[in-house]
Amino acid sequence: MKQYWLLVVTAIFLLLMIGLERRGAEQQHAMAAERADVTRQREEMELRSLNVTRETREYEMINDAASSIRKQVEWEADSGRLLQIISDMAAESGIRLSSSRFLADSSTGAIAGGAYQRLKFDINAVGAFAGVVDFIGRIERARQPMIVDSFTMNSDRDGSGRGQVRMQVSCIAPAPSSAPKKTP
Repeated sequence: MKQYWLLVVTAIFLLLMIGLERRGAEQQHAMAAERADVTRQREEMELRSLNVTRETREYEMINDAASSIRKQVEWEADSGRLLQIISDMAAESGIRLSSSRFLADSSTGAIAGGAYQRLKFDINAVGAFAGVVDFIGRIERARQPMIVDSFTMNSDRDGSGRGQVRMQVSCIAPAPSSAPKKTP
């Protein structure tokens, strides 16, 4: 009988050892999987860190470029002063403004998150066609952002190469609350 109990105890001991060994293998497998997850997460974090660094450099480059552009633009938000600038460009082109006015009702108001506003003007001019073309070019190359939205041209019937032009011009200007300082 002693031998029987000795066999039973040995069998139980062996079963426990086998169970412990299986549990140890399962734990090792789980630890290896956890290590792999930690390694993958660390690699993802390193990649994110590299992306953040790259995006930060790109943001700084864009911000520097925007700052440089901002310094090159002659910001003017006063409609009367903008009309004077347009009138000066017409005179430099050798044409005469027959009328010009600010279109307060057609301005689109705040754009770019409220930092800027679009101001529209109605311009009528008379002069040689070469001067009109030069005038349009000056408007589109002005240091104050301006766009010729629409224009119509009519020629004088006498064949003199002169005519009238009517155009609408939009100017992008700082919103009153965010007007950048003028640069000298």
